[in-house]
Amino acid sequence: MVRFCNTAVLPYDHLAVAKELKDRLEDIASSVGGKLNLSRARRYADELLKNAQVLHGHLEALRKETERMSSWKGNRKVLLANRVQMKLSRILHPVNFSVANRYGFDHYGLTALSTPIPCLYETRNLGNLFPSSTEYRALLTHLVQQANRVSDGLCEASEVIENTLEDWRNT
Repeated sequence: MVRFCNTAVLPYDHLAVAKELKDRLEDIASSVGGKLNLSRARRYADELLKNAQVLHGHLEALRKETERMSSWKGNRKVLLANRVQMKLSRILHPVNFSVANRYGFDHYGLTALSTPIPCLYETRNLGNLFPSSTEYRALLTHLVQQANRVSDGLCEASEVIENTLEDWRNT
């Protein structure tokens, strides 16, 4: 808590989150064997990872720069850095830690919450169902919707980083 209070730039690590999301999507894609198309989500995860790496470099440099400052009040780069990190947290947290949508809630003790991207947890059930069954088609429809939700979150997060980096260049 002291670290949050005494630092100009919030100490979040969205690069680690981007890596975790990318790795999890790769794991899911290999486990479903093509039954669920995750190519869009994986493409956005790659894009997010690249953008997060660039952002991470800027944030680390800014953290070093502000360590020596006695006051960072009014520093536009600090404002942009903290704003982007809060936006990324609000976008990526529901994708990485929730089955429910952004405004929903997850039930305590839900097993799916023990894995990253829990809204795709049920992909493990695809192999247990017959592709011609109603249950399979209903689950696949649900998973396509969840994969779209993940894709949209990853795309939005990447766009937030790109916009912030553009603002940063203009500062």
